[in-house]
Amino acid sequence: MVEKTIEKNLSSILSNDYVLEVNSGTAGIIISLMLPENNRDEVILPSICCPSVLSAINFCNMKPIFVDMEKKFFNMDINSIKNSINKNTRAIIGVHSYGIGLNVKEIKNLCDENNILFIEDCCLSIGGKINHKPIGTYGDVSIFSFGYDKIISSAGGGVAFKNEEDFNRAKKLIEKNDILKCPAYKNEEIQIGFDNLEENIINRNNVAKIYSEKISDSITIKPEYRETDVYWRYPLLFKKDRNELINKATERNLIITYHYPSLANFQYGNDLVVSDDFNNSVINLFVNIKTDDSYIEEVCTLINEYE
Repeated sequence: MVEKTIEKNLSSILSNDYVLEVNSGTAGIIISLMLPENNRDEVILPSICCPSVLSAINFCNMKPIFVDMEKKFFNMDINSIKNSINKNTRAIIGVHSYGIGLNVKEIKNLCDENNILFIEDCCLSIGGKINHKPIGTYGDVSIFSFGYDKIISSAGGGVAFKNEEDFNRAKKLIEKNDILKCPAYKNEEIQIGFDNLEENIINRNNVAKIYSEKISDSITIKPEYRETDVYWRYPLLFKKDRNELINKATERNLIITYHYPSLANFQYGNDLVVSDDFNNSVINLFVNIKTDDSYIEEVCTLINEYE
């Protein structure tokens, strides 16, 4: 029997035996949305997130309901979520944006009170913790991705379930649908990613801390730093000309990008004030394991030139 490295390692991290390998994080969301046995068709999601989340909702012929963001931790705004819940709400997809932990406790309470499925999207946050518990242990279903440019990059994804019933139903869905099945991956390659996960997170966290301390508050809005977060990227809102900054960075062989544009504005024209700010001014700084001190210093210097 072929060893399922993703399932083995996720089960260990989450202390959960109900884990399945899947094609991708997107496939995990599709499977999760199929689980509730009701006719509700609205799915709440953050306006700033990977477009694949929206693709999964559209694939299931469900209606996306975008909610606004908040500027303390750059995650979904809890009041915007509350105002979006109604009798048609099927699920809330709680994304740990940029690898920064979400307000999971309050969202889970809202879901329990309204009989809504809580899908915890951990695709950018594996290894993080909230209140001393691993990210991925709060949702009714938790989604992980190991594709390109993730914290662990190889192939495939994983889904963790709270109960055996959902686990067994999901297993049957995967068996019947080839597009949901996990692609081939190299066990050795992905095992190295899991083995090095703790060191990877420490390094990312250290870089994020330097950015949080050295970049000026007068020209940026930064998420509150926490050592329990993972930081897929270090995001901040830049108060000056973003395109000019990115062009200058390119000239100096530095990489400054922006993820993500507001999905609400792009496709649906929703009026979400904070999301508009993100759409127009968010930038992302690299924090991966190869980022050295001189590079970090150059990035900080460039941004602070705009003071």
